[in-house]
Amino acid sequence: LPEDFEKQFPAIGITRIRRGKTSVTLHHKGNDQFLSFRRGDAVVKAVRFASAFFGKGQFVPQRMERRDGGYYVEQTLEAPYYQPLEDPSKQRIVINDEWVASRKMRKQTEVCRIVQSAFVKETANGLIVTLAAKGTNEVPVAVEVSLPAEAQVSGCDVLRPGVQLLASGQATYRAGSDTIRFGPGRKENTYVDVRGALPRIDGTSVYLTGTTPFEQTIQFDWS
Repeated sequence: LPEDFEKQFPAIGITRIRRGKTSVTLHHKGNDQFLSFRRGDAVVKAVRFASAFFGKGQFVPQRMERRDGGYYVEQTLEAPYYQPLEDPSKQRIVINDEWVASRKMRKQTEVCRIVQSAFVKETANGLIVTLAAKGTNEVPVAVEVSLPAEAQVSGCDVLRPGVQLLASGQATYRAGSDTIRFGPGRKENTYVDVRGALPRIDGTSVYLTGTTPFEQTIQFDWS
């Protein structure tokens, strides 16, 4: 098999990159684990992020485009506030099974919007990943870098077993004869299990946290 290539597979919605002992998979849409890669023995199971936007802010790309020598994926979310029924004749007790359907009868106000995106670009010895969430302000954001359970990681604060926070500087992840360094870190809070995010991936998760308007560039370098 070839060991040096970059190829899009539109039928299954992924891009694959191979550079010797480095391999990268980027999902164009429909997958919260939009980026995964490995450098020899060092495996990054996924890079993903979520915002606490109305309980539905897990970043799942909706579209992809080639841009500035890299890959740009984006998602747009909207959410309103629902007001009580104005017509007394339509007011009634709503049971659980009718809750979603009944919302269509209620007036929507203060419609909020957020645009979340990721830009992934190769470097000579790694990747640059820029994550952004902009629109509604003051929304907590948590970035998750998922590693195997046995990962040896330094430079982070341990919050609980399997959960670490990269507050600043670089994290160093070693596996066998391979090393991946990534950062800089960011810590605006310790809210890593944000409302609406999917459950943490099994293994070791390293988090960075912020608040919208959010933009963070993470550089992954390997040796």
